[in-house]
Amino acid sequence: MLEQIKMVREFHTVMKAYKLDTPKIDLPINVVELRKKLISEETKEVFEAVEKKDLVNLLKEYCDLIYVVFGGIIEHGLDDVIVEAFQLVQNSNMSKLDDNGKPIFREDGKLLKGPNYKAPDLSHLIKV
Repeated sequence: MLEQIKMVREFHTVMKAYKLDTPKIDLPINVVELRKKLISEETKEVFEAVEKKDLVNLLKEYCDLIYVVFGGIIEHGLDDVIVEAFQLVQNSNMSKLDDNGKPIFREDGKLLKGPNYKAPDLSHLIKV
């Protein structure tokens, strides 16, 4: 994942797109609105590829969606901490199992938090 984020950072540099080197929540409104629009558009295109049963285009649209999400990570200056944050979220997700090591599902298929669930603590990754 780190290598792909570096690729998107290079894109932001070459294209003179917004990017930060340190984490920050408040961005210019035009940057926030564009990112929201891009993520929304790419998500819609993922669903359209599924509806059309176009696996090749689905792969491309997932790549585009990841690309624009990584762009948002870069805009907020989170690219130096995202890999560790992702690992902590992974560990947390794996703690959702029940006491017998089995997943617990809601009726619609959503995975629920089991009794041993531990929320990820990402606070040490952000220095304010």
